[in-house]
Amino acid sequence: MAIILIALFLNFNFPKKIYLEGDKYIISKFLDFLNSNNTSFKVVDKNHAKYIIDFNKLKIDLYNGLTFYINWNDKDLSKCLQSFDFFENCHTLINSKDFYLYNALFYKPFTISLSCGINIIVSPSELESLEYFVYRTFYEIIKGDYSKFENGHIKTEMYVYIYEKEPKLIGIYDPKLDVLETITNTNVGNIQ
Repeated sequence: MAIILIALFLNFNFPKKIYLEGDKYIISKFLDFLNSNNTSFKVVDKNHAKYIIDFNKLKIDLYNGLTFYINWNDKDLSKCLQSFDFFENCHTLINSKDFYLYNALFYKPFTISLSCGINIIVSPSELESLEYFVYRTFYEIIKGDYSKFENGHIKTEMYVYIYEKEPKLIGIYDPKLDVLETITNTNVGNIQ
């Protein structure tokens, strides 16, 4: 019994071995985030890491074989978009249009272009706090909290923005309850 307690103590007190992929600026901000939360970590090469975080794909691979993606599964995304009237005559396109959004580093993986010319951003948080949400979610996974995930994909409220000249929040969809809260009465169907 004493050996098990010592092993658990050492496991929780040894630095977390992390490998990071992505933009150097994003990585440095994440390391600052870990430091500010008093997380003991060590950046190692990929072969020795227990946590492989890829900021380009917004995913984390764990030493135990689990993989978590900070994006939606296709079923939840489809149900979310079908809740809006404008989606009736549209379908999603594989490649999103490139456009610049100044206040969120991670908006692109959540951006969807529709065949009817509408750009939609379906974010797991308000866009102003998306960067912090991503860092906090990876931090929670490292700490062993997987409660935001189901089958490897995120399962939280979906903040739906329409993007014209700037993003505008039009609704919040809860995939657990299958409930849409409409934020604006804008007739999105007329936007081209």
